[in-house]
Amino acid sequence: YGAVDINKDYTTMTRNSHYYIIAHMSSVVQPGAVRIGTKGFSAKGLTYTAFRNPDGSFAMVISNSNSENVNFTADDGTHHFTVTAPARSAVSLSWK
Repeated sequence: YGAVDINKDYTTMTRNSHYYIIAHMSSVVQPGAVRIGTKGFSAKGLTYTAFRNPDGSFAMVISNSNSENVNFTADDGTHHFTVTAPARSAVSLSWK
């Protein structure tokens, strides 16, 4: 799947799901970031990954393919907070 589909006469463009995932990731994950491990919480239809940015901040991108919201707690060992991933959504988070 491509991020975008462009029709043959270049007059229309369709943004696919990958386009939106790239947009979410690029809004919080900095160049040079390192993906860090995640553990502890799992729910069917929920995928997530976390990063440590070069400036020391953290980033997380979450995808919820469920028809209902999913609530969970994010914890970096120092800070913790509740996150709601709305039904059928992508969520991007960043914190220091």
